[in-house]
Amino acid sequence: MNKLDQKFSVDKILEDLEIDKSTINISDEDLDKIVDDALVDDKFDSYSEEYNEDIGESDKKTYQEKQQDKEIIPPSFNTKKISKQGLKEFKNRYLNFKSLNNIRKEKTEQVVSIFKREYLDKDIEGELKSSYKLDDKTEQNLEVEETKIDIKDNLKDLLNNLYFRAISLGIIFILSTYYGFTKYISFLAIPNQLRVETNPNIFLGIQLFFLIASIVISYTTIFEGVVALIKIRPDRDTSVAISTIGSLVQNIFLISSPSSIQNSDIHLYSSIAIGIILFNVIGKIFIVKRTRLNYNFLSKNEDKKSLDINLDEKLSSDLTKGIISKNSILGYTKNVLKNELFIEKSFGYDILDYFMKYITPISLLLSLIIGIITYFITLNAFLSISILTGLLCMCSPFCLIFSLHLPFYQTIKKVNKEGVAILNISDIQDYGEINSVAVDACDIFPEKSITLVGIDTFCGQRIDESIIHAASVLHHVKSIFSHVFMDVILNREDILKQVTSFEYEEGLGISAWVENKRILIGTRQFLLNYGIDVPVKKYEEKFTDKNITVLYLSNCGELSSAFVLKVDGDNNVLQSLIDLQYSKVCMIVKTVDPFVTRDIFSKLFSINNELIKVIPIEMHDKFDDMVKQVDDGYGNILCKGNIYSLVETIVSLKRMKLTFVMNIIVMLTSIIVGCVLIVLFGLLSITSQISIPIFLIYQLLCVFTTYIIGYSRL
Repeated sequence: MNKLDQKFSVDKILEDLEIDKSTINISDEDLDKIVDDALVDDKFDSYSEEYNEDIGESDKKTYQEKQQDKEIIPPSFNTKKISKQGLKEFKNRYLNFKSLNNIRKEKTEQVVSIFKREYLDKDIEGELKSSYKLDDKTEQNLEVEETKIDIKDNLKDLLNNLYFRAISLGIIFILSTYYGFTKYISFLAIPNQLRVETNPNIFLGIQLFFLIASIVISYTTIFEGVVALIKIRPDRDTSVAISTIGSLVQNIFLISSPSSIQNSDIHLYSSIAIGIILFNVIGKIFIVKRTRLNYNFLSKNEDKKSLDINLDEKLSSDLTKGIISKNSILGYTKNVLKNELFIEKSFGYDILDYFMKYITPISLLLSLIIGIITYFITLNAFLSISILTGLLCMCSPFCLIFSLHLPFYQTIKKVNKEGVAILNISDIQDYGEINSVAVDACDIFPEKSITLVGIDTFCGQRIDESIIHAASVLHHVKSIFSHVFMDVILNREDILKQVTSFEYEEGLGISAWVENKRILIGTRQFLLNYGIDVPVKKYEEKFTDKNITVLYLSNCGELSSAFVLKVDGDNNVLQSLIDLQYSKVCMIVKTVDPFVTRDIFSKLFSINNELIKVIPIEMHDKFDDMVKQVDDGYGNILCKGNIYSLVETIVSLKRMKLTFVMNIIVMLTSIIVGCVLIVLFGLLSITSQISIPIFLIYQLLCVFTTYIIGYSRL
């Protein structure tokens, strides 16, 4: 046995570590393997420095040749994993560990464990907090909690009121419709005294009673609709009010000549008007229900961000240059502070009000004109008012609110589970145009996706210094690897070193000043560019896993450490990026990590990297200025801020926009076609073809069509 072998013999090591071999429950063969693995394969070599001077030149040369043969590190490096005490801790734990599988991973975990125990146990619990006092901040929190209770109670009361109205109107609608059908379907069971053929006065009186009862139940809708019309700002309630008042006037007008209702060309639209009020209430139920869902999410004490669109066209163009040729609509998230405008935004002016602002006065004007023209052609006032009322009811279809707010509620119900709140339906029009989104690399690589596999130290560098230097720099620059090192130091920010300045070289690494020392952390090529000796290339090639990356740390011009990290593609992120790609939305990524490139997205997530852009360092400041904005009140669209909820928000907005467009087309088409048929049949004096049953079936068919469209797009 030569001198080198004597220095590294098992007996010698156990003697130095003060371990009694007779107490070891492991075979000599297994013990030799563990020691050999610790001292040679992974170089837990606390002895190389201690004995390097004592061994002869020939033995030293033999030792260096062994190292060169492994092509792991050059012979000029003296390596040391941990201190002698650290090696002792390692040996004490693993002498009874017979399985040598995953030995590298276990050693790394032990190194981290020793580091935590030796350097971080002091004052880990800190001082106890003083007893609670009712300070100003606490009082503000109590006020906020009281506000939350008030809003929840108000929404609950409003929903219960709407349920009562819907049930009441539903019963009246069924009775009125059944009674109205008796004019057209003779076999429907009803006393002869109540039939329109026998007693038209009673028929008109009962229908008038049903209509007035419906108006009383929903008087606020009728009143607000009329007020909006007077203010020349008609909305969705205005069309309901006009059709209802038109039906009321028709019913009263027909009472002056009851026999007119027996004419097959004249139809009483009371039941249709009641149906319009009923579906208006149903639509409002969905509005309140999705508002409650949104508020339940927003009232949680969690960080939330507001989705916004960058209005600086030049900045959007610069950030998306190379992946979007023109019309870049860039979405990004910003922090929010409070919810003062929640109710206003949830129940405020929306896209339906916008449409009805134009449709209502046009339909009213055209209905009056057609009614007058019909009168002069037929000289039948009862027929002309019947056509006029039919047109008003046709311009306020059952699907008016139902067609948009039901699918909107269903969407909110779905995305709310992912931490998303969309307050107003109108925002879908603008935000659904987003074709690119700005994100930070940290959002794409969550904590669980990155693992510290191994740590190698060089030139006698202390492992605790390496970890703290790496943690200080990476935490300061907000690297995707920051949390790995912060976890090692138990998130003790107080022990981090102050980073005075840093520079990021794209795709290479970070140069920073820490306590007047220049720290470099990055790729092998990055350190070579600064003239620093690094391990030969095969050092990295031994990590065959494509998800492994090696970060080198240099301190004051000398290589200090190599951190072996494994990066896995998170499954939730993977699905989010697939959804984003399917929606043809590009992703603008800001990063200070050389590992994060366009190609990595193809390797880890198997997505088209042509939809990904990693912005250059000169764009970082503009990116930061854009996303650091704060919304002083809740924005219209909010999410948790993670990549899952952000993508779910954008994808849902784009999907809902197409749903809304399709449903609005169906709604407008139904109005136009229905009105054209009424006018055409009126001019041809065959209005008997547009009976109440046919009118109702037509309306319900439109409702069913919009429901199917909305359901299929979820």
